Amino acid sequence: MMNWTRRHSLIAGVGLILITNVVVLLGVAYNKSGTPESVLKLSQRELQVPYGGREGADNSGMSLRLIARSTGPFSMGASGEEDSDGWFGKEKLAELGFDVSAPADTEQGRAYYQKQHSRQVFIVLEFNGRAYQHAVEVARKMEAAELNKKQPTTLAREQTMSSRLFIVDAGVSREALRAKYPDTTQYSIVRGQVRAMVYTHNNQAMLIGYVNQRGAENINVPFTFRSVFEPMQRTVQENGYSASNSGSPSFEAAIAFGKRLEPWMVAATAK
Repeated sequence: MMNWTRRHSLIAGVGLILITNVVVLLGVAYNKSGTPESVLKLSQRELQVPYGGREGADNSGMSLRLIARSTGPFSMGASGEEDSDGWFGKEKLAELGFDVSAPADTEQGRAYYQKQHSRQVFIVLEFNGRAYQHAVEVARKMEAAELNKKQPTTLAREQTMSSRLFIVDAGVSREALRAKYPDTTQYSIVRGQVRAMVYTHNNQAMLIGYVNQRGAENINVPFTFRSVFEPMQRTVQENGYSASNSGSPSFEAAIAFGKRLEPWMVAATAK
């Protein structure tokens, strides 16, 4: 029997690393092969440099954070008006496989839903569509109310700074979701996790779902396009996170989603 030595351990460790890297590279190649599943043309409003940029970090890489908003009770405005476009309720939770039989307005029901595990699903991202237009209309109403307070900023912020990318649906069938949202320049499908919870508003308990983990949260920037984003990165480092979507500097980036629903950047230009 061969004696296991430190040298053997080193060789085994190196071999495992090589195998892992090969598997990762093959997965990346497969994801990018063929025609992309979808391509979204986003801007600095949807793609943000993380706070602090690369300061004090490894300068070999750069990534942008994908900002996707939600509709429903969690997107109520300052006026207290609940978003009527909310879609993630009891019926959707049941469709995703959650047991929704317990009453939501009891302590036992709250505890029951709190103990339910997250579920892996497919999530639909909508760019510059109905959900965003609804957000603009809500902001318009809020600004009308804020004029009396001399704070007419809500609508301008929504129209020039806020992300236009929204989570609008979820399902267990990727094919069914794509059939429902066929426009691959406006809708992308990614993997994610969802949970159920009891939400109380105006003393009324309701069962809702929310996305607690989403794929495609970060987009790596290829070296070829890095010069497009470095001015924005310097702005963030100098002025803080809020400057990253202030409109200056600005850009447009084409983000493709592949066979594994993983994103990569295929084009980027400064504007």
